[in-house]
Amino acid sequence: MQRLILVFVTLLGCAVLTTSVGQSGVGARTNVGDRAIIQRRKLVLIRSPELVRRFPHKKRAVVTYPVVSGLSPAVQRRVSSILDFKNIFDYSLKDYREDTWLDEFDYVVNHNGNNLLDVTFSQSGSGA
Repeated sequence: MQRLILVFVTLLGCAVLTTSVGQSGVGARTNVGDRAIIQRRKLVLIRSPELVRRFPHKKRAVVTYPVVSGLSPAVQRRVSSILDFKNIFDYSLKDYREDTWLDEFDYVVNHNGNNLLDVTFSQSGSGA
C-alpha cells in the first residue's frame, strides 16, 4: 500500500535574515536565497513487544523526514507546522509506532528554489 501526497509550500516571499558583519558590529541584511535548507532525519520506530509477538516481521519501521531551516522565524514556523507528521498523512509518530502496517515513510524534494518548496511524501507498508 502506498499513498502519495504532494505538498507545496510557498516560502511567503524572500527569506531574509539579519546578521552582523564581522567585528565592525554593523548589521547588514543578507539574502539567504530563494531556497530552504533541508536536512534528512532518519528515525527507526521499534514496536512494542506485544505487537512484535503477534507480527514478528513488523518489529521496525523506518521513518525519514525533512527538517527545514534557513528561513525567517515566521516562515520557519509556518513551514514546520505544514510539514508536521499529523498534517501529512493524518498519522502521528505515536500512531505509526502503535500500528503495524507501516514499513517505510520517506520523502523526495522535487523543487527547492524561487521561494517554492515542493516535497512528495510516501509511505509504504502492508496489512490484512
